[in-house]
Amino acid sequence: RFGGRFLLRIEDIDIARADIESAQLQLRQLEVDLERLTIRAPIDGEILQVNIHPGELATSSGNNSLILMGETRRLHVRAEVDENDAWRIEPKARATAYPRGRRDVAIPLEFVRIEPYVGAKKNLSGESSERVDTRVLPVVYQFSNPSIRLYIGQQLDVFIEANPLPDPANKKEKKS
Repeated sequence: RFGGRFLLRIEDIDIARADIESAQLQLRQLEVDLERLTIRAPIDGEILQVNIHPGELATSSGNNSLILMGETRRLHVRAEVDENDAWRIEPKARATAYPRGRRDVAIPLEFVRIEPYVGAKKNLSGESSERVDTRVLPVVYQFSNPSIRLYIGQQLDVFIEANPLPDPANKKEKKS
């Protein structure tokens, strides 16, 4: 001590600076670790379902998503058109959806796209008259602000304006 003041040696100051630098590096390392452990969504949306809980191992195997997320302001509906009627569908054809059991609530749909691959129908009704080898053409529409509350995954009945069926009465007879 000198006159009520502490005298620090240059070595002590260097040690203090090294301690500060070490603490700053440790803080930066913790920030990087926290960033790596933070899950961020690739889009804006709402969490619809969580299939994992704290402490569970998150694996990439299996068909179930750990978290199901989607944008809920603008809803999309995928209509599956039987392959026998696929030729009747025109891009941008007008369509209307109805919630199951609510024929009084019409929801106008806006055309988004036709997915041009006719594939196997995945959602079978179980009716005895239904063919299990049915193939369908997916047509995607969108809508927003329906007049009633709808939930993601809820099934709708969709009616699409289509080209008319040919009139069998107008067939010309073949002459041999």
